[in-house]
Amino acid sequence: MVPTIARSLGLREAEGQSAADALHDHLLEKRTLLVLDNFEHLLEAAAEVVHLIEGCPGLFVLASSRAPLRVRGEHEYPVPPLELPSSIRNPTAEEVLSTPSGRLFLERARAASPSFALTSENARAVAAICWRLGGLPLALELAAAKVRVLEPAVLLPRLDKALSMAWARDLPERQRNMRATLDWSYELLSEPEQRLFRYLSVFAGGFTLEAAEVVGAQAAEAGEEPEEVLGLLGALVEQSLVVMQPPKAGGEVRYGMLEPVKQYALERLETSGDVEEARHEHAAYFLDLAERAEPELRGLRQVAWLERLEEENGNLWAAMSWALDTGDNETTARLGWALWLFWRFHGHQREGRGWMEVLLEKDVPPSLRPRAVHAAMSMAYMQGEFEAVARYSAKLLKLSQEVGDALCTAYGWCGSGLVAMDRGNFGEATSSFEEALTLLRRAGEEGVVPVVQVWLGTVALIQGDQDRAIPMFEEGLEQARRRGDRLGTYNALYNLAQVAIAREDHELATRMLKEGVTLSEQIGDQANLSYFLEGLAVVAGIQGDAEHSAQLVGMAEKLLEEAGTSVYNYYKPDRSLYKRVKANVRSRLGEEGFEEARAEGRAMSVEQVIAYVLER
Repeated sequence: MVPTIARSLGLREAEGQSAADALHDHLLEKRTLLVLDNFEHLLEAAAEVVHLIEGCPGLFVLASSRAPLRVRGEHEYPVPPLELPSSIRNPTAEEVLSTPSGRLFLERARAASPSFALTSENARAVAAICWRLGGLPLALELAAAKVRVLEPAVLLPRLDKALSMAWARDLPERQRNMRATLDWSYELLSEPEQRLFRYLSVFAGGFTLEAAEVVGAQAAEAGEEPEEVLGLLGALVEQSLVVMQPPKAGGEVRYGMLEPVKQYALERLETSGDVEEARHEHAAYFLDLAERAEPELRGLRQVAWLERLEEENGNLWAAMSWALDTGDNETTARLGWALWLFWRFHGHQREGRGWMEVLLEKDVPPSLRPRAVHAAMSMAYMQGEFEAVARYSAKLLKLSQEVGDALCTAYGWCGSGLVAMDRGNFGEATSSFEEALTLLRRAGEEGVVPVVQVWLGTVALIQGDQDRAIPMFEEGLEQARRRGDRLGTYNALYNLAQVAIAREDHELATRMLKEGVTLSEQIGDQANLSYFLEGLAVVAGIQGDAEHSAQLVGMAEKLLEEAGTSVYNYYKPDRSLYKRVKANVRSRLGEEGFEEARAEGRAMSVEQVIAYVLER
């Protein structure tokens, strides 16, 4: 390295003087900035850089490298990927251009094709390309160069091929395509680092240190300790092949790979022959995580575990998909049983039901089949498809009784009761819920009891029997509060709020509905949140605050659309009142005024909605 620097400065070795001595003499009295680009393959020469700096007070070194030099006096300046567009759903051209990744793509695309323009028609595809490439400048430049022959929408599904094609003859060979760049980085790794790098590609959406240690331990050679994964992971972070993500408040550090890097590592894993072992370890780890979370989803630690599962949702999906594809039906069924309540809370009912329906077409162990049926039934209920709920509940009762699964039998009676309530068969609904309560208590599943108590009260309320309904709601509320179960709590609160509205106790109703807003937001239940907003819209409309009511209507509509669920069965009594109040508010504001206020509500984010409601 030192002779190369000396030659670049036009220095010649004098007789009896080394290149290092000549360079030192030349720089000794000068104030110089020495730029060492792409230093990652010369890290062993870092000591020579230190020797130069120590001997030349006016020398400063700027080294670009995928890894730090690890020497005294070094100040690291991480260069992150370019900022991405905030959304890939329906971004405007202006929103894409407001980010560095979008601007770089446009700049390079125009260099390749001067007529190219970012428009409302192609903005979504460009945003998706930026996301897919993780904001990596080289990848964006390679992709943008292809717009001379491919529109962004056509380029998007062909990115892998586009990135592997040569580009820019004036660049070093290792930078002419993405594959060459990644080959360069990969070859600089040690064998253990390469093996861990490959195994980490099975993660989706990032991973924790614990997950990396469990899955990555399988990448260790015989004689290597699993604890060494931490050191190897640190080396991959230093080499910029794994990125460290700052922890959220109260959370832990997560790691991940940018998408082009991940795809490269996965290709390497597949060619190594270790992909099945890595996928198996990944699925086993996340099955264990899901089963640890399941009993916590109705208790005091409900919020923390729901957040943990949402953070790992990409990995849970990957584990589920792998298990289904490989015929590991036991793992698939166990995942469905552990995750159905999480799917219900966080709006993943479409995906969850799809997985369970595919599974039920396969050969599932008899003891697990009822649990898969229950998961599918719960998702169908969330989607408001009561014919499917009726079929599933009948099947669930039959299968669970055959294998002696009392808990699933109780869930079967719950499904039967919900269907009967929807059909107006109130006597059948009451007897089904009472049978479910008996079995739930016998099975020791007290966490579900408050919800079933509320359903019993709802049947009474639909029939106009408030005196019978109120004690059931209050009992369910007390039990849910005691357990720290937010679902049972806000189910009871909503129904008690309906009674308060009917009795014109609007202050009590508002207080209960606002508490429901807070609880729904805490566990991420957007559908429930929308119904509490509807309740507040009713109160505001009755009290004459038409504009506020219309804004709340807009908020509720948008959130319910995003949640993708139908009307919850146990919130049905309120619908006619809501529709009447909404029509009255529209009449008072006029069509234009109503639509303007509703649009204001629809424009708010979830965070803005919560703040607006609670501060008002």
